[in-house]
Amino acid sequence: MLLPALALAAWWSIAWSSRAEDAAASKDDSARLYLAREGLSPDGLLDFIDRMKNKPKSIRSRPGFSLAILDAADRILATDADPALKSAALVEKLGELHYKACRGDAAADQQIKDLLATIRGDGRQKIAAEVKFLDLEQRVLAADDLTPEQLPALLDEVRTYFTAQTPQSRDLRLASSTVRIINRLASDEQAQNAYRDFGALFARSNDRELARYGHKIEQGTKPPNLIGKPLELSGTLVDGAPLDWNAYRGKIVLVDFWATWCGPCVAEMPAVKENYEAYHDRGFEVIGVSLDQEREAVEQFLREEQIPWPNLFSEGEAGGWKHPLAVKFKIQAIPATFLVDREGKVLAENVRGPQLAKQLAQLFTEKNAQPPDK
Repeated sequence: MLLPALALAAWWSIAWSSRAEDAAASKDDSARLYLAREGLSPDGLLDFIDRMKNKPKSIRSRPGFSLAILDAADRILATDADPALKSAALVEKLGELHYKACRGDAAADQQIKDLLATIRGDGRQKIAAEVKFLDLEQRVLAADDLTPEQLPALLDEVRTYFTAQTPQSRDLRLASSTVRIINRLASDEQAQNAYRDFGALFARSNDRELARYGHKIEQGTKPPNLIGKPLELSGTLVDGAPLDWNAYRGKIVLVDFWATWCGPCVAEMPAVKENYEAYHDRGFEVIGVSLDQEREAVEQFLREEQIPWPNLFSEGEAGGWKHPLAVKFKIQAIPATFLVDREGKVLAENVRGPQLAKQLAQLFTEKNAQPPDK
């Protein structure tokens, strides 16, 4: 079924404004390097997209790469090409926006939401499947706003989705956010059953990262409440130096479990950085714990995003979800954060965005503030 005229008009407005914004933000030569040459036919542009998607990860992360794929898709959609070809271009556009969103691009997530509003009800099979997946993922990402009573019904939807198909690499964000929902279930028995069910489903994946995650949570239990208890950290930083946890006594510390592939983790980084810059001189520190498997991915991310705080990292058999600290604190989903007081005790768990800013503002009032030792 083709899009109704009004929906189609709205969709074109979004598509072309998106293309214009991306192009305006990418005027330098490096960002234009990958654009498809002018004059390519719609078939040629679709072949171009396919070739681009098969490039190594190290190239896919370069400036202008995603722009080139989105530009090629929009050029197809602007033609009077065969409807099947335009349908394929729309699927590719949604896929590339999702790829960007999973790497923390908030603008790409917003473009997904805008597109979903215009193409719901499209009966074409591939587009309907994309809409179903993206709509479910968006609702799971927003589940922090739901009450505990509303969570089981959403989990049932996710269970149905993963039962009907083999989980793929693109499902990592959905999987991690699903486990965040499980962690909020009121009943420990409910949570344990959900860990078992979803762990078995994720373990079926052909994606190694997601399969490992599934095996990890399959025997999982609800993480313990650490508020008010001492938090002890140890390990090796990305640069190979040992962490000196004692040096952080007397500081307010945010311990952040994250990974480069975790969209919600990366999306949270700007807020963490903003708070770090606001309060660092007054005694606020951040320690990241990367659950990545590949050192190169972590180093590249920290370098490109100019992350100023230290990050723990482990590789090999002790890497990823088997990082010793992830095992010690029974980390089941990321981002996972602990806000630690000046005595090394946990003040709060999983504070994010406005919650973190509010807590820090209270902690660093004149009455409570204690300037760091010089």
